[in-house]
Amino acid sequence: MSLFTYRTAVYILVLLFIFSCKSSQTAKSDEVDEEPQVIRSSDIILVDKELKDTLEGYFKLFAKMDLADIEGRDAKMAEVFEYFSSPDTPVFFALYNSDGEKYYDKPVTISKYLHYLRDTRQAPHIIQAVKLDESQTKITKIELAVK
Repeated sequence: MSLFTYRTAVYILVLLFIFSCKSSQTAKSDEVDEEPQVIRSSDIILVDKELKDTLEGYFKLFAKMDLADIEGRDAKMAEVFEYFSSPDTPVFFALYNSDGEKYYDKPVTISKYLHYLRDTRQAPHIIQAVKLDESQTKITKIELAVK
């Protein structure tokens, strides 16, 4: 093999190696941007069974609700919002638990979640925990998990 052909082959291999390293670094940096949100377990308390059953009943109701019944939807949303501090109360979707820290997907608001239930016509989540305000009457955060 001539010296020219050998050097060319080495240069091509080096360039391939450099480009493969850069693409794997780019993929790793993309993964870091999509890291789930972490909330300490002490930030959330367990929910009592009566409240859990009531809210999950509303979630199932929204999943079965007629899409054309806007007045009924708005009335039921007002009933649900009585349990929450605002329609913008965050809803967290638990992905997994590691060493006492739970990892969550990007949160949505309770208002958007109720619209999601109505639009998809299914209620795939159960309530795992809620956080209440100081008066212990309104929900300020809610944690859901897949059934």
